[in-house]
This record gives sequence, structure tokens and C-alpha cells, in this order.
Amino acid sequence: MKKYISAILAFTIIGFTASAQTKETISSEKKEIHKNQGKWKQGQHKANMMKDLNLSERQKQEAKSIWDTYQSQTKVLSEDKSLSHEDFLAKRSELTKEQRSKFQSLLTPEQKAKMSEKKNPNKNKGGKMKGNRGEKMKDQLNLSDDQAAKMKSQHQILRTQAKAIHENTSLSEDQKKEQMKDLRNRTKELEKTILTAEQVQKREEMRKNRFNEIKSRKSEKS
Repeated sequence: MKKYISAILAFTIIGFTASAQTKETISSEKKEIHKNQGKWKQGQHKANMMKDLNLSERQKQEAKSIWDTYQSQTKVLSEDKSLSHEDFLAKRSELTKEQRSKFQSLLTPEQKAKMSEKKNPNKNKGGKMKGNRGEKMKDQLNLSDDQAAKMKSQHQILRTQAKAIHENTSLSEDQKKEQMKDLRNRTKELEKTILTAEQVQKREEMRKNRFNEIKSRKSEKS
């Protein structure tokens, strides 16, 4: 009975406190809930992956030690008030790479392959889709084999450079946007050295159509 009464009192107090909270506080709590849900899902994902890898007891113990050390180091890092936001992100990125490298060193070749497969389930699918887009562009622009090869090489360079920009933690979001804009402009200029004037015009039309399709899909989702 006492437990039952205590529970009622607890819920009453919680209800009273919640009703007195401001919208700002409630919003803050919702953000915290979403944050915790994200951590829980991340934890579940890691637990499932560890299970699928079928780690030995020794591997489990060493993996736990690596993870505990990483958690401790990131906590110290987050409490260092002398670091700027950019420095914090850069140092955390270094710790994360170090933690992943140490964990990878524990795995057998088979486990590494399985982990890679789990992380990139659509890798082959994505490669096939990119190949299909390349063939489609070749047909639409009526490219010669030489032009198609040069365009493919140029797009591979573009993806590599774009990835480097996105992963550069020393850049602000505005700086990344500016560099991506500059990269796209340089790509267009290089394409002009590969394509004929008629193909360049057709390529611009394809870009506009692609942009409108993406914009339309976003509008439908919202």
C-alpha cells in the first residue's frame, strides 16, 4: 500500500511540475529525449554489430577497454574550455580514428569483411546506380567513348574533392558551402573543354531538370 501511495504521489508531483514548465524548458527536454534516443539507437546498432561479428571473449574484453579509454578521453576533451569548437572537433576526430584503428586491429580478416558489409549494405547497389547514371548521360548527350571516359574521370575527381571538403573539420559550414560552389564552377569549366557547345547546353538542361526533381521531392515530403 505504501508503495502504491508513493507511486501516486510521485506521478502527482511530476504532473504538477510538468504543468508549471515553460515552453522553452519543454522544448529543451524534447531535445534531450531525442538525443538520448539517438544514443540508445547507436548503442543498439553497436551491440548488434558486435553480436554479428561473433567476437571471442578476449576480443570483447579488449574492445571494451578501447571503448572505455575513448569515452574517458572524449570526456576530458569536452571539459577543456580552452579549446575552440573547431579544435575540439578536430581532436575528437583524431580520437575517433585512433579508436577505430585499434578496434580494427583486433579483428580477423573475416570479421573485417563482415563489418564492412554491415556498414555499407548498399555499396554495390550504389556503384551500380552511378554506373547507370553514367550510361544514361552518355546516351542523352550522345558522348563518344573518349568523352565518356573523360567525364567519368572528372566526376571521380569531383567526388573525391567534395568528400575532402565535407570531412575537413577545420572549415566552417559557410566555408564548406563556398568551396563546394567553387568546385562546381570549376567542374563546369572543365566540362566545356570535353563537350561540344551543343552538349554543354544539353548538360545544363539536365542539371536544371535534376534540381527541379529534387526540389519537388522535398516539397512532397514536407
